[in-house]
Amino acid sequence: SELIQRAHRARVVIVSPSLLVLSIQVVQSVLRDQRIRDEAHRIQSEVVHLLDDVEAIGERVGKLRSHFGQTTKDLDEILVSADKLKRRANRIESLDLTGEAAGTTREPSGHGDPQLPLDRRDRLAGE
Repeated sequence: SELIQRAHRARVVIVSPSLLVLSIQVVQSVLRDQRIRDEAHRIQSEVVHLLDDVEAIGERVGKLRSHFGQTTKDLDEILVSADKLKRRANRIESLDLTGEAAGTTREPSGHGDPQLPLDRRDRLAGE
């Protein structure tokens, strides 16, 4: 009992070996929980940064979609113009410029076509 009183004054707790092991396990568990909480805060912070990056990617994809949409529209308009040019070229190609079908003869250059307005005939003659 004198030993217990000296230990109490020195603030020392006397325990059995099994209680000592249990005490160590409790302290280890508390320290592990603290490390997990610290890591959880770091993970949450990184998730916030990841969400910001995902949002930025979403905005950039939206801008890219808009650019592709405009490009698609421009390509469609180019195709329409190309089709018009093909149709016009086919009409020109199908013209009988020999004059045999109509029974008349035309000037070899085709610039003297009386059906063209004068300013168009002059422009063609200058080419």
